[in-house]
Amino acid sequence: MAAAPEASASIPPMSAQAFCLRRNNHSTDMSEHFERMFKEESMVDVTLSCGDGSIRAHKMVLSACSSYFKNIFSKFINPYQYPVVIMKDMPFADLRAIVEFIYRGEVFVPQEQLASVLKSAESLKVKGLSEVNATKSLVPHEGGETAAQTSRGGRKGRKSNTTSSDGSPSNFAFQGVQRFQCHICHQGFTAKRNLQRHMQIHSYYRNKFECDLCGKKFSWKHGLNSHKEKTHNINV
Repeated sequence: MAAAPEASASIPPMSAQAFCLRRNNHSTDMSEHFERMFKEESMVDVTLSCGDGSIRAHKMVLSACSSYFKNIFSKFINPYQYPVVIMKDMPFADLRAIVEFIYRGEVFVPQEQLASVLKSAESLKVKGLSEVNATKSLVPHEGGETAAQTSRGGRKGRKSNTTSSDGSPSNFAFQGVQRFQCHICHQGFTAKRNLQRHMQIHSYYRNKFECDLCGKKFSWKHGLNSHKEKTHNINV
């Protein structure tokens, strides 16, 4: 008598079959969609405000990348409440860089601003930034980017052999002189292509805010407020 097989397979009835429906590039598409919604201020449900300006964003996106924001938003009894979070001791340039990092998975930061951004990111417990040691001395990288960049969010970044002073790998690379500067937020870049890519962030905000007294236009609300205070002596 023949021995029974150790394992057998049978095709389940048609009604019991399951099919995997997969969307190619789902993570990338979703990331780009959230970034586009951020640029257009579409369906925003929270405002982050500090002394120099404010940024409108999405609670869900901020919570996914920051345990600090997640803890704050989870305490709201009404999930439909639109909060305004006051970031009293944080420079607006740091806040803007951190929010850009959250939405895009990368951000270009001038070398002189790096320590401040990392300190702010640590206070907000931002995934991918708060773990970086801001006190480490970074060695200039041949052929790298002037500004800091991390490979977060599934985006493929340029590989770097940069190391810190203790010999451990670093996610940051620096090089050369910042010859190209954004005229809106004044971030500097070594390559023109990087500036062009950066300018896409500002395309929606360009000349969006207009002074109702003299008609001068600004790309950022804090620029308009500063103009009114200095030119028209109006406290905003």
